[in-house]
Amino acid sequence: MVGGRQVDSTTYEGLSDIAPAATYAISVIYDDVNYGGSSYTMTTSNSTACQYHAYGFVDIGGLGWYGRVPAFKNYSGCRTAVFETTGYGGSSHGYFTNASSLGVMNDKAKSWRVID
Repeated sequence: MVGGRQVDSTTYEGLSDIAPAATYAISVIYDDVNYGGSSYTMTTSNSTACQYHAYGFVDIGGLGWYGRVPAFKNYSGCRTAVFETTGYGGSSHGYFTNASSLGVMNDKAKSWRVID
């Protein structure tokens, strides 16, 4: 059921009145310094983004991002930190608005957290 209507893979009638949930980019990690290469964007459906909220991934290995984070950018008033171990532990870099290079933390992140 979608929007109170029964649908299947061949029936799309009536789906136009279903509004998609809004998403807001709050943080982006990059594969290369200076915001280059591939990227992964953390999003939320919360319109106040990081105000009064924290978001994160306690283990970015499942995202395929171990050994790949030398830079990050933030949006919606958020600040990011990356951590050397899972669960937001070990050495860290952050909480900053943007970082074009993480210095000694380049490519060492295993967890990623975003706050206001």
